[in-house]
Amino acid sequence: MKNRFIKIVTFVVLAFSFAACQQFEVMKPVNSDFMLSFERNGDANALAATPFSVIFKGSGEFKTLYSGLDSLSTWGNAGAKGVDFNNTDSLQLSYNNVGTYKVTVVVTSSGEFGKVVERKFLTKEVTVIDTRNSFTSFTINGVAGIITKENEIQFSVPDATTDFNFKAAFAVNSPLAKVYVLNGTNQVLQTSATTTNDFNPANATPVTYLVRSDHGEENQYTVKFTTYASSSEKKITKFVLKKVDSYGNGEVGVIDEVNKTITVVANYGSPIKGLRLDIESSYGSKILLNGTDAFPSVDPTTNYNIETVIKTIKVIAQDKSEQVYTLNVSKIGFPVESFAVLGLIPAPVGIIDNTAKTITINVLSGTDVTKLIPKWTGTLGKVLVTGMVGNQVNGVTVVNFTTPKSYKFYSGTSFVTYVVTVVVK
Repeated sequence: MKNRFIKIVTFVVLAFSFAACQQFEVMKPVNSDFMLSFERNGDANALAATPFSVIFKGSGEFKTLYSGLDSLSTWGNAGAKGVDFNNTDSLQLSYNNVGTYKVTVVVTSSGEFGKVVERKFLTKEVTVIDTRNSFTSFTINGVAGIITKENEIQFSVPDATTDFNFKAAFAVNSPLAKVYVLNGTNQVLQTSATTTNDFNPANATPVTYLVRSDHGEENQYTVKFTTYASSSEKKITKFVLKKVDSYGNGEVGVIDEVNKTITVVANYGSPIKGLRLDIESSYGSKILLNGTDAFPSVDPTTNYNIETVIKTIKVIAQDKSEQVYTLNVSKIGFPVESFAVLGLIPAPVGIIDNTAKTITINVLSGTDVTKLIPKWTGTLGKVLVTGMVGNQVNGVTVVNFTTPKSYKFYSGTSFVTYVVTVVVK
């Protein structure tokens, strides 16, 4: 009886304790205070593209950071979303663009098992400035200068160089920074790959660049040239009929260094009266087509006539010595060398009449001529069939040969038409 009484009392105490916890659950204090790492370091503003920390100093059950970068990350806007601290005391932020951003920390606590909710927030305006003022690259004639820790930009050129009027192409680490060249007391605004300067090392003073940040910070660079012995190398190392759309099919020219010739056998589909070339020569040398037109041209889509116009290629070495190559070009005589259809046994072979421009294919009785797949050798260029849409894919496109089909074999924009007839025997 005594033990039963003790159990009843224990149950009543536990029940009372549980009810008390329900009614008097302790809620974490809500304090949304935070600080910014750049402020802690004594700075008034954040720097563009430079991360800083949002350091939580308050208390609460749930902590969320809103960066204010755009409408969807700004506290108070419909649909805005933040980033939870997830049991950490700091989060990083970074802004690429200058401006003022509203950084908000929202803290929430709950009590009485969710019946009571308390929320507080603190917003601070963060001003972002851009102090970036450094070159990230600096090139002249496609050669990258070496940027040293001392802010020298070093180039080395052949000792045969006489013209030092160059257009430097450069990039800086901020889209807002401006670049100038110091000319006495003047500052001449520079445009990458456009503004010309005289970099002659014999000048009294070297060319000095000034990079000014959007915030006004300045950084100077001095361009210095050294020379090295010019090379006498003047070889053609690559000659290819460039494969681009209907221009060329990647034919490689055979370079004969003994006789200084380049021999190219072009496919019918390569329009040698107007195609694009891929030519390379010894390092630092210059290529002249027919001894006059420089290659590569400024426009990479230029077409060259190697059938009647381009006959020689001159290579000028760094030391100004020259070598001339003769270009020999030939082309297969006909657009199609063989024409058959796939999947038939025995395999029929087309009879080609290059004078009449006809192709005849004999097939056995019972052959379904509405679904034949032609396969040909010869041209690698575009092939169209009258009455059909799109380019014919060799060995893939299905053709209905119930009636004869006119095949147009292209070489550039010109073409030759062959009539293909399938005869059932």
